Amino acid sequence: MSQPERWLIAAMLIYSGMALTVPGNPFGGHMLPWWATATRVSIGGVGLHGLLFCLWLAFFGRCFLLELPAKHNEPIMKAAFLLGLLAIWCGLVSLNGSSSFGDTVRSLKFFAHVLFVLALVFWVRQTGNLCLHMLILGFVFGISIHLIVMFLYPVVMAGTLRLYPQNLAGQVVAFGIHFSAWLFYRSDKPGVRLFALAAALLFCFAAAISSSRVAWFTGVMGLIAWVYVLIWAKPALLADRKRLNRLRWIVLPLLGMAFIALYKTPLFDAGLHWMGLLMKQKFALYIKYWDTGRLYEFVGTGEILLEHPFGVGYSGTYDAWKSTSLYSSGKVFAKGYFHSVFLHYALVGGLPGLLISIVLFFYLLNIMRTQLIFVMGRTGFIFFMLIALPCFVSANTETYLIVSMLLPKITAIIVGWAWSLRARQLVFAPVRGG
Repeated sequence: MSQPERWLIAAMLIYSGMALTVPGNPFGGHMLPWWATATRVSIGGVGLHGLLFCLWLAFFGRCFLLELPAKHNEPIMKAAFLLGLLAIWCGLVSLNGSSSFGDTVRSLKFFAHVLFVLALVFWVRQTGNLCLHMLILGFVFGISIHLIVMFLYPVVMAGTLRLYPQNLAGQVVAFGIHFSAWLFYRSDKPGVRLFALAAALLFCFAAAISSSRVAWFTGVMGLIAWVYVLIWAKPALLADRKRLNRLRWIVLPLLGMAFIALYKTPLFDAGLHWMGLLMKQKFALYIKYWDTGRLYEFVGTGEILLEHPFGVGYSGTYDAWKSTSLYSSGKVFAKGYFHSVFLHYALVGGLPGLLISIVLFFYLLNIMRTQLIFVMGRTGFIFFMLIALPCFVSANTETYLIVSMLLPKITAIIVGWAWSLRARQLVFAPVRGG
């Protein structure tokens, strides 16, 4: 792979990571600095990483496109088929909507994302850990921008400062804690491992102040993954095991001394007080409103499906919600966004969309499980067990795992690792025969 192609791939993955973690516009885009709004660059609704991907296809994608038909039996290709089927069905349902052209463009963009996921497997085979490294670097850039903007333009709710939007960025960086542990374990470069550790510490801080219960839960599971990597994990190769052990003798004492030094400062007490306030507000003050509202989302979706079993399309969710008895009774307000990827596709694509999204989600998790175990053995199984439940909880509280392709992208990276390992095993396998 040429150096310009590597730079282009790195730029795509960095930007795609930033797009999930940069701040929203609580005060309007004109009030945010240019370096915060620059991450929203798009042409015709297509983000910068999408434009760069089209550029990559034009100049470097020939081999990738020629190789695709030969991989039709691979599990990741079947997952891509389900993603494409979901895009086709939701696009067809949306043709009768009030914004059929915009919904068609949205379906075409979804197809481009599917192709991006497949290309990611192709890139990982040639670059190793670079793709995961660049995605995490995008998270680092995005959440750093988010934190700076948070202090420049504070979002204070119930007298407490927090991330905005609290769920998306907080949950993404909480998953970043898991991904950084994977990168630390797999890499044999001390610089990359130290970067993964520093990124995990930044993600822990951001997830802690996100006021998202899913982010807190996901982050705790990610910290358990880090504890396992730093203390118990044993790579299969003796050389990798020795490198990891040497780094442990450096990292663990440094982390211990840093914690002791921070524990004796007022900053530590202030941080605990800040997190305690956020948790108290989330579990005591807002639990009735938010949990009742999300329960109504399931009830309202069931009511809409009884009337529209084949969905209402992308542009029809707002009007469909206004037609429910929950809205007419004044219990909830109308909205076009729902806190579940399954509810989202149930509304857009009806019962077929709901079924496809459920099958797709668990199929991706199964691919992740089998390939992590193949690549990392027992450590891969533990990594999967620690991330599977957060994925399920997140899928029922936000839509980004599928809509923003985070789960397919991570699964594609793992599949790329597995393909690379199989290729090495074939190369070094003993030759049998007469």
